[in-house]
Amino acid sequence: MKDEIGVEDLFERTHHVIEAEIDVTTGVGVDPGSVRVVTDFRPFATLATRVDRSTDGQARLLRTRVTLQCLQLSCLAPREGVHSFRFPPAVVHYRQDGRQRQLVRPWGELQAVSRLGPGRPRLTEGPPAVAERFRVSPALARAVLLGVAVAAGLAGAWLVLTGLWPHAFLARRRWRRLTPLEQALAQLDAAARAGDEETRRRVLEHLAATLGEVDLAALEQESRRLAWSATPPAGDELVALGEHVRASANGGSR
Repeated sequence: MKDEIGVEDLFERTHHVIEAEIDVTTGVGVDPGSVRVVTDFRPFATLATRVDRSTDGQARLLRTRVTLQCLQLSCLAPREGVHSFRFPPAVVHYRQDGRQRQLVRPWGELQAVSRLGPGRPRLTEGPPAVAERFRVSPALARAVLLGVAVAAGLAGAWLVLTGLWPHAFLARRRWRRLTPLEQALAQLDAAARAGDEETRRRVLEHLAATLGEVDLAALEQESRRLAWSATPPAGDELVALGEHVRASANGGSR
C-alpha cells in the first residue's frame, strides 16, 4: 500500500496564525475522489480549511491546508518556558480497489513560546466582577423598561391624535359650545356656499323651527317662505336672512 499512497505534513507560522498542511499523494488503484483527511487541532480554533487537488502524470496530489488560531487560555504559551502540543493523528480515508481503507499519520510536535517576559501585562480570562451596588435586578429592569415603553406609546398616540386630526377635534368642541340658533346660522352659511337646492330648503326649515323657539316670529315666517318658495332659494337670500337674524338676536345692531 505504501507505493499507492503517501502522506507528508508540516506546521508553519504566519504572523498571529498557524498553518497546518498535509499532502496526500495517490497512485494507480486509489480513487482520488474518495480521499478525505480528518484532523483535530483542539484547543486551537480552526479559522479556515482549504483543499487543493492536482495531477502530475499518474500521480494525484490532495493538499489540505488548515488555518489555526489560539482563541482561549488553554492554548496560550506560559510567560516563561515552552508549551508543547501533541495533536491527535490525522486520519486519511480513501477507497482502493473498491474497498474502504484508512491511513493514520501522526503530527509533529508544535511548540508555543510567549513573547511576554517578566513584568509584562498579564492576560486575564474575562472582565473583573461588577460590584454588588451596581447590579440591577432583571425583574426591576424589565418593569422600568415596560413602564417607559407604555408611557412612550401613550405619548405617541396622543401626538398622532392631536397632530394628524387637530381640526376635527377643535371643530367638534367648538360646535358643542354653540347655541341651537348659532348652530342653525352656521348651517345656513354653509348652505349658502354649497349651492344645493335641497340642502338649502332643509336648512331654512330647520332655521325656522329654531327661530320659533326663540320668539322671532317674523324671521321664522321669512325663513319658511324661502324654504318653500316656488323658485330655488338663492345664496344671497340666505346670507341676507342670516344677517337679519344675527342683528335681531343682538338687539337690532349689526
